[in-house]
Amino acid sequence: MNNLSELDLRGCQGITDRGIADLANMKNLQWIQLGGCLNVTVNGVRKLQRLLPNAKVEKDEKEWSFHQNFNLN
Repeated sequence: MNNLSELDLRGCQGITDRGIADLANMKNLQWIQLGGCLNVTVNGVRKLQRLLPNAKVEKDEKEWSFHQNFNLN
């Protein structure tokens, strides 16, 4: 997966800060979405952003909540 540029992990509740740290080896990533990943902290997101300065790392819980509610109705 060396050419992977976008990764959508929204809703993956088993992912942790330790797990997302491994993504730092994927230097081609440009966009990572982590909304709904309950075990990923703000500190974990910040660390990953520092390790991948050219990527956009997002953990938007409001957006995730909106989609969850929308899909349920």
